Amino acid sequence: MHERIKELRKYLGLTQAEFGDKISMRQTGVAWLESGERKITDRVITTICAVFGVDEIWLRTGEGEMFRKLSRDEQIADFVGKALADDSDEFVRQTIAMLAALDEAGWQKLKAAAEAIKEAEEKIKGS
Repeated sequence: MHERIKELRKYLGLTQAEFGDKISMRQTGVAWLESGERKITDRVITTICAVFGVDEIWLRTGEGEMFRKLSRDEQIADFVGKALADDSDEFVRQTIAMLAALDEAGWQKLKAAAEAIKEAEEKIKGS
């Protein structure tokens, strides 16, 4: 499991300190986890899986996919949560706020506009 924690961290492009910050652990603790010098507790496993969306079976055994498959609702919640936490992308935040304010008529207009864009793209691909 130690090598999979290191693999996950590197896959995410995080330093040991950055990884540790996200799971409330110091850099030295992460280094110990990766080297096998520290026992990996169930709490640490649960935290890693929750914070990074890691499949617990993969983390424990190496079987299956690194990340768990998210339902459509989980994907949406994850996107919105990350967008709201990221102050650097004001366009995404404004778009989410605009969507939240739409009434039924607004949703119908948006749907019609999206369908028109899709049709235009299909025409371009077909020509």
